[in-house]
Amino acid sequence: MANEKRFGSTSKVLFVLALIGAASICYAPGKWLEICILMALSYANNAAYSMVSRSAVRDNATYHAFTMLLSNVVWYSVLHFLVMENMSLVLFVPYTVATVWGSFTGAKASMRIEKAFGITTNPEQKKPSPKSLLAKRALFAVLGVLCVVVVIREHNLFASLTIAGMVFAADVGFSLLRRSRNTSNTTYHIVASLAYSSIWYALWGHLSLKGLPVALFAPYCFGSVSGALFGQHASQWFERKIGATADAHLSANTKDMIPWKAIAFLTAVIVTFACFAKNPSFLLLLAGLSGAQQIAFSLVSRSRNRINMTYHVLASCFSNSIWFLTFRELQVKQWTPDLYIPYAAGAAIGSVTGVVSSMAIEKKLHVTSEA
Repeated sequence: MANEKRFGSTSKVLFVLALIGAASICYAPGKWLEICILMALSYANNAAYSMVSRSAVRDNATYHAFTMLLSNVVWYSVLHFLVMENMSLVLFVPYTVATVWGSFTGAKASMRIEKAFGITTNPEQKKPSPKSLLAKRALFAVLGVLCVVVVIREHNLFASLTIAGMVFAADVGFSLLRRSRNTSNTTYHIVASLAYSSIWYALWGHLSLKGLPVALFAPYCFGSVSGALFGQHASQWFERKIGATADAHLSANTKDMIPWKAIAFLTAVIVTFACFAKNPSFLLLLAGLSGAQQIAFSLVSRSRNRINMTYHVLASCFSNSIWFLTFRELQVKQWTPDLYIPYAAGAAIGSVTGVVSSMAIEKKLHVTSEA
């Protein structure tokens, strides 16, 4: 209860956001229908994504795969809508409000599901329950149907397999990154961040420039769910090998976790690259946005897996608004190759900085990973 008082009332924050969201609809009367559709999709997307994020650092791969499948449906729809609307700034406020509400709802729903199925953050193998076995069989049936759809209905099988492979690699990388954010090992985190940024930039640059066609949705889902399943098992195995845990920082000196040498090197890379670029100011701005985006992602990723919901709501406001602005800049500049290095280096700096900041908050308030 003391932790909640430090941040104020969650319901008050959410109520204020709801008023802001209503005002944003009134501010753009000519686009109220588009805004309402976006808000509904964004709410559903972040509710599903909260469940994905929590399930990714827990011990039930079947639950994680089901949430990935649900999340993919709405996530692809949201991005398709935003790209078709040219990432208009009119959508910025309603998108942010809806995603924060969705993130809160999804986290609370996931807590109830985890309690019902006995799902925890302990990565050790345990005997699956009958409910889990039934869910796993149903999941494989869904994946089988998706596979058949990809093979039969796609006219360009090579393009479909390429997207499925890229998404598989991206979700393996994201599983490693997401779980690394919830541990105290910064080297593991930096390597995972750089690897994921490379795959993410290539994948979403390709899909966004094509307009996220509906024809690629089935292979996207298949690659994503398969990658999430494999990535969760791979990251759990790796964490056991290196001894990374979720709450080790609560009894350690947080300042010792900051990788100053790595941050200095990555900063030097950004500055050097910008000096030889045609538009250095934009590249520095992009690196700053990318860093802020990953600080926000780290905060919201860790907060979603801990016991203070007001902390999570505030982190979501920061995270979702910065994501919109960063993705918009990349889309406007057409995802050119010269943007990648500043983006990736800034992302790595922001990700580890955000984790250390979140660790400090958690240690100060003793916000642990399990209620």
